[in-house]
Amino acid sequence: MFFVGDTSQAAAFYLDEVRNHKGHPKVPDKPLEELTVKELRRWLTLTWMAYDKAKKDGAHGAALDPMLQTYKNAYIQLGKKSAAFRDYALDEGRAFHPAEFRELLSES
Repeated sequence: MFFVGDTSQAAAFYLDEVRNHKGHPKVPDKPLEELTVKELRRWLTLTWMAYDKAKKDGAHGAALDPMLQTYKNAYIQLGKKSAAFRDYALDEGRAFHPAEFRELLSES
Protein backbone atom coordinates (compact mmCIF):
# COMPACT_ATOMS: atom_id res chain seq x y z
CA MET A 1 0.00 0.00 0.00
CA PHE A 2 1.23 3.48 -0.81
CA PHE A 3 0.25 6.18 1.68
CA VAL A 4 0.80 9.90 1.18
CA GLY A 5 0.92 12.06 4.30
CA ASP A 6 2.89 12.36 7.46
CA THR A 7 3.60 9.39 9.68
CA SER A 8 0.95 10.31 12.26
CA GLN A 9 -1.69 10.27 9.52
CA ALA A 10 -0.55 6.82 8.39
CA ALA A 11 -0.67 5.56 11.98
CA ALA A 12 -4.16 7.02 12.48
CA PHE A 13 -5.31 5.37 9.24
CA TYR A 14 -4.17 1.91 10.34
CA LEU A 15 -5.42 2.31 13.89
CA ASP A 16 -8.85 3.44 12.65
CA GLU A 17 -9.00 0.58 10.17
CA VAL A 18 -8.29 -2.00 12.86
CA ARG A 19 -10.52 -0.35 15.49
CA ASN A 20 -13.48 -0.22 13.12
CA HIS A 21 -13.12 -3.73 11.72
CA LYS A 22 -16.22 -5.82 12.38
CA GLY A 23 -15.61 -8.36 15.11
CA HIS A 24 -12.66 -6.60 16.71
CA PRO A 25 -13.03 -5.55 20.34
CA LYS A 26 -14.24 -2.02 20.87
CA VAL A 27 -12.31 0.54 22.90
CA PRO A 28 -13.74 3.94 23.87
CA ASP A 29 -12.17 6.94 22.17
CA LYS A 30 -10.68 8.62 25.22
CA PRO A 31 -7.20 9.25 26.65
CA LEU A 32 -5.22 6.18 27.68
CA GLU A 33 -5.16 7.41 31.28
CA GLU A 34 -8.96 7.10 31.41
CA LEU A 35 -9.17 3.55 30.04
CA THR A 36 -9.79 0.59 32.34
CA VAL A 37 -7.36 -2.32 32.57
CA LYS A 38 -9.61 -4.36 30.26
CA GLU A 39 -9.78 -1.51 27.74
CA LEU A 40 -6.00 -1.02 27.87
CA ARG A 41 -5.48 -4.71 27.13
CA ARG A 42 -7.78 -4.39 24.14
CA TRP A 43 -6.00 -1.21 23.04
CA LEU A 44 -2.64 -3.02 23.16
CA THR A 45 -4.05 -5.79 20.99
CA LEU A 46 -5.57 -3.40 18.45
CA THR A 47 -2.45 -1.23 18.29
CA TRP A 48 -0.25 -4.26 17.69
CA MET A 49 -2.64 -5.47 14.98
CA ALA A 50 -2.40 -2.08 13.26
CA TYR A 51 1.39 -2.12 13.54
CA ASP A 52 1.54 -5.62 12.08
CA LYS A 53 -0.83 -4.71 9.22
CA ALA A 54 1.22 -1.63 8.36
CA LYS A 55 4.40 -3.73 8.28
CA LYS A 56 2.74 -6.29 6.00
CA ASP A 57 1.64 -3.43 3.73
CA GLY A 58 5.27 -2.36 3.40
CA ALA A 59 5.51 0.42 5.96
CA HIS A 60 8.85 0.72 7.70
CA GLY A 61 10.99 3.02 9.79
CA ALA A 62 9.41 6.35 10.65
CA ALA A 63 6.02 5.25 9.34
CA LEU A 64 5.79 2.67 12.13
CA ASP A 65 7.13 4.87 14.93
CA PRO A 66 3.81 6.54 15.92
CA MET A 67 2.09 3.16 16.28
CA LEU A 68 4.96 1.75 18.30
CA GLN A 69 4.92 4.83 20.52
CA THR A 70 1.15 4.46 21.03
CA TYR A 71 1.71 0.83 21.98
CA LYS A 72 4.45 1.80 24.44
CA ASN A 73 2.23 4.46 26.02
CA ALA A 74 -0.62 1.99 26.49
CA TYR A 75 1.85 -0.58 27.86
CA ILE A 76 3.07 1.90 30.47
CA GLN A 77 -0.50 2.86 31.45
CA LEU A 78 -1.44 -0.79 31.84
CA GLY A 79 1.65 -1.33 33.99
CA LYS A 80 0.61 1.60 36.20
CA LYS A 81 -2.96 0.31 36.62
CA SER A 82 -2.37 -3.42 36.94
CA ALA A 83 0.10 -4.85 39.42
CA ALA A 84 -0.49 -8.31 37.95
CA PHE A 85 0.46 -7.10 34.45
CA ARG A 86 3.49 -5.21 35.77
CA ASP A 87 4.73 -8.24 37.73
CA TYR A 88 4.19 -10.50 34.73
CA ALA A 89 5.93 -8.10 32.33
CA LEU A 90 8.88 -7.49 34.64
CA ASP A 91 9.55 -11.21 34.96
CA GLU A 92 12.70 -11.52 32.83
CA GLY A 93 11.78 -15.07 31.87
CA ARG A 94 8.93 -13.81 29.71
CA ALA A 95 10.10 -13.65 26.09
CA PHE A 96 6.86 -11.87 25.11
CA HIS A 97 7.94 -8.69 26.85
CA PRO A 98 11.15 -7.29 25.32
CA ALA A 99 13.74 -5.85 27.69
CA GLU A 100 13.07 -2.35 26.29
CA PHE A 101 9.43 -2.58 27.42
CA ARG A 102 10.36 -3.93 30.85
CA GLU A 103 12.62 -0.88 31.22
CA LEU A 104 9.66 1.39 30.39
CA LEU A 105 7.74 -0.07 33.34
CA SER A 106 10.75 0.20 35.63
CA GLU A 107 11.12 3.90 34.77
CA SER A 108 7.45 4.83 35.18
